[in-house]
Amino acid sequence: MYAIFWFGRALKASILLTPMIMTGPIAFWMKEERNFRKYWLKYLKWALGALGPCSIKFGQWAATRLDLFPEDLCRELSNLHTNCPEHSSKYSRKIIEESFGKRVSEIFPYFDDEPIASGAIAQVHHAKLKSGIDVAVKIRHPSVDIQIKQDLHTLKFFGSIKNFSQSLSEQLDLYTEAQNLETFNNNFKDFPNICFPTAYMEYCSEKMLVESFEEGTLIAEFMGYDTVTKLKKTPKEFEDGVVPRTEEIKHQLATLGFNAFLKMIFIDHFIHADLHPGNILVRNRNGNVQIVLLDVGLITTLTGNDRENFLDLFSSVAFGNGRRGAELMVERSRMSGDCTDELKDRFVNEMNQIFLEVSQLSVKEIHFAHYIMRVLILCRECYVQLDGNFTSLMAGLIVIEGLARQLQGDFDLLQEAKPLLIQDPSLMNNYLKKKIKNLFSS
Repeated sequence: MYAIFWFGRALKASILLTPMIMTGPIAFWMKEERNFRKYWLKYLKWALGALGPCSIKFGQWAATRLDLFPEDLCRELSNLHTNCPEHSSKYSRKIIEESFGKRVSEIFPYFDDEPIASGAIAQVHHAKLKSGIDVAVKIRHPSVDIQIKQDLHTLKFFGSIKNFSQSLSEQLDLYTEAQNLETFNNNFKDFPNICFPTAYMEYCSEKMLVESFEEGTLIAEFMGYDTVTKLKKTPKEFEDGVVPRTEEIKHQLATLGFNAFLKMIFIDHFIHADLHPGNILVRNRNGNVQIVLLDVGLITTLTGNDRENFLDLFSSVAFGNGRRGAELMVERSRMSGDCTDELKDRFVNEMNQIFLEVSQLSVKEIHFAHYIMRVLILCRECYVQLDGNFTSLMAGLIVIEGLARQLQGDFDLLQEAKPLLIQDPSLMNNYLKKKIKNLFSS
């Protein structure tokens, strides 16, 4: 049976991707304003969407990588953050009625059949509870669980790709996402500028999540290009909540987003593992800028040992001890039998060289994505197998650092993180609260 599934998926991929591959060199040779290139990019976005959740997630990742891909490609693929293929409203209503055994109107007096956003796993509708509260109703796409299982089977021979695909399966249970929202809201209850939706647990199930409807503007609109998205369609206009696009605001957003991520790592050990521009809203509440983090279906949790490993490595890099950082990576990695003493020495020496190069560059010259890619290639060549949680953290740092740099060109990841590397968790928490408070009082 899997052979039939695999053949069908492979056939579909070849039909969709062959025209793109054949014409790709021509599209990239042409200048950005040429119509052929524009149509090619639109086809690329459509093909990735048609191939299913794994391809959509890849496109979402590529959209954040202005350091690796042309701006027009990133701009086009950024639509995959919220404008993925939609399912019918009839299916959404069916899931709601099956979950409660009631008509939709008995649960939601108002339910908008047109989705306001659609992602790789689910789509979101605006609705109202009987109490009049605006809510977002997230419904899982039909058969998405089967598609991911097919991809898992197809990709099981590719180690890291398999881990990527498996991470998607963690997002299939929307009740788990509701529980994640409760955890994040508790963790950030003392940080009013960093918000998450509130889950209405009594309405949630494996296939459906009901959460507070959060108004705001996608952070992508502050990052040099606008993302065309249906999320701009909200229950009401909020002129009084508009956030100006000033350099000061961009600095505040970069600091808020990055320090929220640092808190998740160093204090909570419970990390949003799917941050991208389509999952972050910006809004103005009583003159204070807030960020709202959405779509918490994929998380990374750290054990005490995970945190210690990451903290030691990050500290070594931040304080310029590259050789020690490389030795820590060797000590705390899984070594295959092919990793000889000679390869270990090569790994430490080349890693030290990478760290030295980074330390000699100015902030604007450092492209962490480039250096992390070099590290991952070196790991593969020397048979150094990094822990899955560690690679997830590094991937998250690449994305959040990339977002911060697009908001603030001279954003310094290491300088932002250093104060958190020398304090215990309680002091870290107080430091972050004071820092964010000062950010808006200056």
